[in-house]
Amino acid sequence: MKNPVKKLPLPHLTHPDFQTDGMAYGFFTRAGGVSDGYFESLNCGLGSGDLLDNVYENHRRIAAEFSLEPTHLLFCKQIHSNKVITVTQSWERNKRPDADALVTTQKNIALAVMSADCAPVLFYEPHKKIIAAAHAGWKGALSGVLEETIAAIEQLGGNRESIQTCIGPCIQQGSYEVGPEFSAPFLAQSPSNETCFKPSTRARHFLFNLPGYIAKRLALSGIVYNHSIALDTVSNEKHFFSYRRAVLKDDVNNGVQMSVIVLS
Repeated sequence: MKNPVKKLPLPHLTHPDFQTDGMAYGFFTRAGGVSDGYFESLNCGLGSGDLLDNVYENHRRIAAEFSLEPTHLLFCKQIHSNKVITVTQSWERNKRPDADALVTTQKNIALAVMSADCAPVLFYEPHKKIIAAAHAGWKGALSGVLEETIAAIEQLGGNRESIQTCIGPCIQQGSYEVGPEFSAPFLAQSPSNETCFKPSTRARHFLFNLPGYIAKRLALSGIVYNHSIALDTVSNEKHFFSYRRAVLKDDVNNGVQMSVIVLS
């Protein structure tokens, strides 16, 4: 069976079925950076508690993978929302907007999202050459960040039936135990969302399938070509930062990884 993960020079992951003709992308791991100690080594979180000089160098290294300057590596202040920004020009790091998804037709601007259990989702409309990157935790996915990203792509002339998507490394169902109240808004949205939950070993607790829910929302939105890296950020400490793992260990700080897409 074909291995769905390909490693590139600065360690990051791609999916062989996510078309790259006209664009480049990568789901970066925690390897290949300059941060040390708890944040070893490609920590990209500006508010993580890491030394900012190290984080800036890590950003520079990622931008260099796409032959770009760090000023052309754009990301927003993620707020677990459904807000999408259409990017027409670069902005300064300290002036980045509040949002959870970015979309553009501009070449040489790399769109990035940060994650540490939430799902990074990359979008590509190859006919109109439109790219997007979304940060989809359970709040953002439930409130419609995926649907709003698709709508933003269509506003730029894209066709949703042509959009390809890829879900990056995130918390997988086996690591995502939730309490009895967690499923209520999902079931209120649709009783069919019950398929995204299965009983945990603890009474009245469940395991939530975040990437499964995201894939379901994408399919219901008319996305035909959806792919997934299907790697768990929580259990794979060597390769990924994880917010949930940090909480379980009572760690105050936590690193984040970056996922990037750019038109070539």
